[in-house]
Amino acid sequence: MRGEWYGKEEQLAVFGAPWPGGPGTRDPVEIAEVGWVALDAPPSPLGRAAFAALEAMA
Repeated sequence: MRGEWYGKEEQLAVFGAPWPGGPGTRDPVEIAEVGWVALDAPPSPLGRAAFAALEAMA
């Protein structure tokens, strides 16, 4: 998806998938925290780009 957030145009790659179970994995250098949430109950606060990505997947 493409959009303009915070005065700059960005392109985000988003995907949705069913939760396969078990713990999430991450690259600790790039991602501080990982988790799966229901689209209708996202964590808060969300940035504008994250909100737009969730809206696109809903």
